[in-house]
Amino acid sequence: NFTLTFDKSTNTTFQKQFGQASFQETQNNSSWKLRPSATYRFNTRVSGSLFYEMGTTENKISGKYSYNEFGITVNIAIRD
Repeated sequence: NFTLTFDKSTNTTFQKQFGQASFQETQNNSSWKLRPSATYRFNTRVSGSLFYEMGTTENKISGKYSYNEFGITVNIAIRD
């Protein structure tokens, strides 16, 4: 079983202080991630999956952050 997931989001906050004529941008957050994964059933009692995830998060305060992750999961049924 193969899956491919893509998520993207953007969030911007504006604020107007008393006495100012216009709104000022106070926060600007954006992020995306891509995650392909595969699941395989070896037999009736053992299954496993693996994934790779890469993404980027960027905001006005802390800047840009990129990451890469990899994971493996093995499930073993001890009862039928």
